[in-house]
Amino acid sequence: MAIDHDLKLPKGIRNTLKQTLGPVISGKLPDKYLKHRPLIAVGDFVNNVLYDQGIRPDLGIVDGHTRRGIYEGNIPEFDEKIEVDNPPTEITAEAWEAVEEALSSKESFLI
Repeated sequence: MAIDHDLKLPKGIRNTLKQTLGPVISGKLPDKYLKHRPLIAVGDFVNNVLYDQGIRPDLGIVDGHTRRGIYEGNIPEFDEKIEVDNPPTEITAEAWEAVEEALSSKESFLI
């Protein structure tokens, strides 16, 4: 599904989307979640926690930040890396293209 324009999150739904949509998992990721592919991890901290558990997602999406500021932890190694410029509250066409490329590959990707 190619997107040829930038998508911007409307201000009116930002707070709604900040709410947790599924279970919050603390500690080790249960095996039942590892059976589903692709495994996509969003966030610097989430990627690092999975890496510490010996889990490498198929796609990791990071931005160098946490809710508290600049992320200073380690970012795990992936087979491939794509850097894109993507402002907060947006998904640029460039970022979407990178996600599509990553998900169509057998290699692990970090965006």
